Amino acid sequence: MNSDKKIMIQIGLDTRKGFIAHPYDALVTRGISTFIVNVNLEKGERVNNLSGWIERLRMFVPIISKGYTDSKSCLRVISKMEAEPRRLIIPVLFGVDPSHVGNLKGPLKRKFESHENNEELKQKVSDWKNVLSEVGKISGFNLKDANGYALSHLSPLFSL
Repeated sequence: MNSDKKIMIQIGLDTRKGFIAHPYDALVTRGISTFIVNVNLEKGERVNNLSGWIERLRMFVPIISKGYTDSKSCLRVISKMEAEPRRLIIPVLFGVDPSHVGNLKGPLKRKFESHENNEELKQKVSDWKNVLSEVGKISGFNLKDANGYALSHLSPLFSL
């Protein structure tokens, strides 16, 4: 695999099955070293242990879906990625309205409200909201669903 091309894909619980196989296979076939946070991370391994992989990372591709904010680990990783200005972030919106990401509306907002009820998470939730709002301003891909037509919109990502 080409060690100069390292991409990390991050998915929520609702995109683990089916959809993620298409972009992953396309990238790996092209010799791009690809790591899927929620799949390649060993059971019991902490997200913080990804620092070695993260250091060598060229690009971060969060697949932001309706269930993305359900995962505190997704929010922790995207916060870590957004804090690194040298890293390219290309968001892929899967089944969510772009305005819901940038303005934290709809299903993304509802889960944040749930996290805010946890006193220990209040400050983190504020930070996570800011990060997701900033990532929502980045030009990426907007997919309505996982059909072949929608996946064809990701072809520029596959031709890195």
